[in-house]
Amino acid sequence: MRKQWVVKYQVSPGVPDGVPVWMKKDVAAILAKQMVSSSEAKTYRADQKITRAEFASLLVHALGLNLDSGALTFTDVGANHLSSREIEAAVEHGLIKGRTSDIFDPSALITRQEMAVMMDNAVYFAGKRPGSDASMLAGFKDQSEVSVFARQSVARLLELQIINGVSATSLAPKSHATKAQAAVVVMRMLRVLELSK
Repeated sequence: MRKQWVVKYQVSPGVPDGVPVWMKKDVAAILAKQMVSSSEAKTYRADQKITRAEFASLLVHALGLNLDSGALTFTDVGANHLSSREIEAAVEHGLIKGRTSDIFDPSALITRQEMAVMMDNAVYFAGKRPGSDASMLAGFKDQSEVSVFARQSVARLLELQIINGVSATSLAPKSHATKAQAAVVVMRMLRVLELSK
């Protein structure tokens, strides 16, 4: 299994307007570490919802995975798609699956629970995955809304403090994640993996 970790750049103070104070450091970090494309960085909207393709790309660049050129397996991800190589790498390394064997659905917005599953896969790829303690979900009133496929991943990431609820009593597992939220959880993951400060 190939691993090529991200280079540690100095965090730039530049950050888009409108980013909540508690998110600014992490948003600045993903921009400074060049985890998003240069074109996206110029128009980065932290409050915008993030797509499956965008989050797959963010994770691949965060982990510094090789972008090998290989056969594209999804009919809805052409060679000219902005994130085609990142999607290929994410699938190859087990971070995400297609909706079907030939459909990826790159423009679909990603939910918080789907994001948790991808993050859990990334942590596992990096060699760190503790047991899943279902009691981590107990304090959330909407924990029954977490889909079966995501329950263990959500519990693990809560335990690792990579994700939090949207409040002390709500996980909002099926709400769509924003780019700023994605930046925060990816940077938390890198700190847990001791790949960033």
